[in-house]
Amino acid sequence: MLKNKHLAIIVAVVVVVGAAAGMTLWRANNPAGKPANISQTGQDLHKKNGYASVNGVNMYYETYGEKNDKPPLLLLHGSHMNIQLSFAELIPELTKSRQVIGVEIQGHGHTADVEGRPLTYQQVADDIADFLRQQNITQADVFGWSMGGTLATEIAIRHPELVRKVAVIGANYRGFDELLDPAAYQQFIAALDSGFAPKQLTGPYEKVSPNPEKWDELVIKLRDMDKRNVWPTDEQIKNINTPFLVMHGDRDATPVSHAVKWYGLLPQGRLDILPNADHFAPILQPQLVSASLLAFLDGPETMPSETANTIEALDRR
Repeated sequence: MLKNKHLAIIVAVVVVVGAAAGMTLWRANNPAGKPANISQTGQDLHKKNGYASVNGVNMYYETYGEKNDKPPLLLLHGSHMNIQLSFAELIPELTKSRQVIGVEIQGHGHTADVEGRPLTYQQVADDIADFLRQQNITQADVFGWSMGGTLATEIAIRHPELVRKVAVIGANYRGFDELLDPAAYQQFIAALDSGFAPKQLTGPYEKVSPNPEKWDELVIKLRDMDKRNVWPTDEQIKNINTPFLVMHGDRDATPVSHAVKWYGLLPQGRLDILPNADHFAPILQPQLVSASLLAFLDGPETMPSETANTIEALDRR
């Protein structure tokens, strides 16, 4: 439980601007700053990487595992991050049963920014859809964290034929100006300027980016991406007929009530509220996240509905 409004504002800002705090905690347990699971077993996981030209973006991607009779699992990273920063702790477990593919969107990780091309959720969703088509992937499962979850939602709306199941964690389908109180939202906007440069994010960015000097430009583009976004309407969410898991930590700074409402709108929705988990569960509690995700992916196509009493109880939290 947050003890005062000031702390709530600080946590909300950290959540929406990136995973700096989570990365600090992770590195405390991993002083070398390396994604140990992947660095130690990358060869065993059959890791491959490459680039694909989509809509003028030279998009970097990585694949893990071998193709089998299950759809590949596409991973969509959080803002200011890359594949390994977001998913290093999850990939080894996920790869045991399916092929895993991660992409890095425009301006992130190994993928260069494109001069004069703004970042929008809709354009990036189209980039990812074109990537899947280029890879001859007719249907994939999609898992997105934070910004990646919002992108996964856009793909489900704009390109439903390409997705079998969608799962998100720490994501939102409405703008932060609606989800945060006014003071927290103003703090969020103010933080996303050229002075936002946590080492936990800029260090990995400078290590792999083809244009490391463009960090400040990326920060501004991501700020504008949220400020100017046309967010999905409730009606658009109701029209998503794909099985859809809304995963949310019960200590995430964005409200549980938003996750509950999101779930309630989805015709084939499932809701998992993760206990004692915050926004950084994919890094700090990977076993909890992977267990929830795999149960959903390997479960029945049609998900049972929760009772109205359960929804109301969660909504009161």
